[in-house]
Formats: sequence, structure tokens, C-alpha cells
Amino acid sequence: MLCVEPPGFVSPPRGARQTGRDGSSKYDFAVEQSVVAPDDVREAGSKDAAIIAAVLEQIEAVGYEAVELRTIARQARVSLATIYKRFPSRDALLLAAVSEWMGQQVYGPIAVPDVRDSVALRLSAVMHGIFEPWIANPRMLEAFVLAGERPGGDELRAQGGELMAPRIYACFVGTDLVRVDEILTILSYVVVGVMSEYAHGTMRIEEALSAIDLTVRRLTTVTATAAPDA
Repeated sequence: MLCVEPPGFVSPPRGARQTGRDGSSKYDFAVEQSVVAPDDVREAGSKDAAIIAAVLEQIEAVGYEAVELRTIARQARVSLATIYKRFPSRDALLLAAVSEWMGQQVYGPIAVPDVRDSVALRLSAVMHGIFEPWIANPRMLEAFVLAGERPGGDELRAQGGELMAPRIYACFVGTDLVRVDEILTILSYVVVGVMSEYAHGTMRIEEALSAIDLTVRRLTTVTATAAPDA
């Protein structure tokens, strides 16, 4: 069963500082740049890379649950012993593969929102940036949810929180801290819920994104029209 809890982006990103002059809590921060591993480190992990690539190919071909380690070993041209030496279990291997895919295909390409846009447009753009790679590769969304249910799934959610927090909070630059946290808590549960519905076959991915868009519009509209002390 999916452990439903808000993703890590409900917490302010590291490096955020409060800048409101009227006593309210507002955000101003810089997005940290990714660190690229040196060549020798990448070369040392060539076998791991081949194994991860084979896992991702199999996930997209047959789905998360059907991935077999013998097939991975054959495609990566390594022994089963080599796989188990590097990854202690099937769950750990698939978790590493999903984490790698998310870092490259989802978290990396998402740009910091344009501050000239409305809060709704900024937040919707970030949500679409997350879901569009999944629309193109729906089995990877299923894999993300299922890997998150297995041992070590907390690490997968933490990865998303660490990488997405600056982009998420950039959607609310100049917005009251308490109201932002309320919006993100609600949105987090909606996102986790629709992802689980898709992964378990009860919702199409396009329906999931539509539900998120509606939630963003409703929440940001309430924020824009509510009295400051409401």
C-alpha cells in the first residue's frame, strides 16, 4: 500500500531567506547548480551505468513488476553476481534506476518559473514539467510510484524534494509563508493520490494532470481573493 505523505517540496529550500518588509515571510533564494562528476568517477561506474540502462529499457518494455535480473544481466553483459555486488536487492536496483531516470528526464530539464507569470501559471508549468516526461513514458510513472512503496522509497521522495524545492517555491516569490505551505500541503496530497491512482490502473495519466491543473487553479484563486487574515 502506498504510504501517502506530502513530497519533500512542502519544506522551504535550503538557502531561502525571508525578505518581507511588512513582517510577512517571503522568499528569495538562488537555485543551486548541479555538480558534474569527474571523468574518472563516471568511467569507474561504467558497469553500473550499463546495468541501470538495461533496467530502464526493461521497465519501459515490460513494466516494473516484470523486470527480471537474469534479463538485466544478459543485456548489460554482466553476471548476476556482479549485479548483487553493486545492488543488494532487486528493489535497490530498480530504485537506483528510477532515481537516475528522474534526475535526467524530469528534475534536470525543469526551468525555474518566470516571475512575470501568475502564481497559477508558474505552478502549472512546474507540474507539467514533472508530468510530461511521464506522459511520454507512462511506465516510468508506474515505476516511480511502485519503487516509492518499496524499502528505500523515502530516498526517492527526498531526491524529488531536494531538487524541486527551489522551483516550487519560486512559484510563490513574495507570497505569505503560511498560505504557501497550506497550498503545497494540499497539492502534495493531490499529486501523490493521482499518481497512485494511475500506477494502480484506476486513472489515465492525462486525467491525473487535469486533476492537478484544476487543483492549482482553485487553490491559487482562493489565495488571490481571500482576505489576508482569513
